[in-house]
Amino acid sequence: MDVAGMAERCPGAALVGVTRLPGYRFVIARAGYASLEPDPAGDVHGVLWQLTPQDVAALDLFEGVEEGLYRKAVFSIDGGPVLVYVPADRARGKPVAGYLAGVVAAAKKHGLPEDYIKEIKGWG
Repeated sequence: MDVAGMAERCPGAALVGVTRLPGYRFVIARAGYASLEPDPAGDVHGVLWQLTPQDVAALDLFEGVEEGLYRKAVFSIDGGPVLVYVPADRARGKPVAGYLAGVVAAAKKHGLPEDYIKEIKGWG
């Protein structure tokens, strides 16, 4: 959700807009970063980006796909396939120092629901 970070890593990326993934909830994985897990009553809020192949390659490096930190998954969001990076080890953990502050700031910038932002803050 970090616009500045995406501009730096993925100069060809275009912000599409805010969206949500029903049936999941935000959690922190063992490595200390965001993940999602199934929850029939949950919603994960975020933003969609349109990516070039070069952007996907850059995100693969950033997300540590080759090292096994994250893996790529495809979800159906807003009626279409969407690439999502999910931790390879999805066991729950504690957030890396300072990580949630960035997630919360981005959530506020994009106008995500206040109750969702409160849920994210609860991981701190």
